[in-house]
Amino acid sequence: MAEDLNHTPFPWNVETTDEYGRYFIMEAAKEQNGWVNKGYDIGDEEGERRNKVAEARDEGNRKLVQAIPDLLSVLHDCRDALREYLQSVESGKDDDAESAYQHADAILTELGNEA
Repeated sequence: MAEDLNHTPFPWNVETTDEYGRYFIMEAAKEQNGWVNKGYDIGDEEGERRNKVAEARDEGNRKLVQAIPDLLSVLHDCRDALREYLQSVESGKDDDAESAYQHADAILTELGNEA
């Protein structure tokens, strides 16, 4: 699904820009700044193409950021379901499930959302 969003490629470094809650995706800026006309004419067609790519990436980034609350909720649910599953496994071991659980738990802990 991420490919369908046409977002700025990961990983992202996000910086706050001011006290009003605005954020800045550094990689998006770097990508677009790399396209800045450096004293030569790129032509209208290439300029329009670059604008369309930037607009599509901005829209994909916006959709992805808007989905974060739902993604976080789903991650909580998946982590909790994996914990319950791992406690019920008859053989007592499922390396793939354990790895997924540990990864989800580490992300939630890093975000301060351990509960």
